[in-house]
Amino acid sequence: MIYEDPPALSDLGLIVLVLESAHRLGFAARPMKSRAYHDSLFMAQLCPVVMIFIPCREGKSHCPEEYSSPQQIEAGVRVLADCLMKLAG
Repeated sequence: MIYEDPPALSDLGLIVLVLESAHRLGFAARPMKSRAYHDSLFMAQLCPVVMIFIPCREGKSHCPEEYSSPQQIEAGVRVLADCLMKLAG
């Protein structure tokens, strides 16, 4: 056995917030499961978490061939900024 850490569940309210922000900004979005060992695994022990994923060319992620266009990165940042504004009130 390499890892024994329990999975981290994203906060349902934050998932809804991300989906609403993405759709309001005109971006396609859907909930996804991640099996990756992200920082959220540890942060979820302290606070609610959610992750925003953007498309990678050919679906390749966490490898040297990973690439997302500047437009895809901008879309992810816009969704994140919209979520942060909503959370800040």
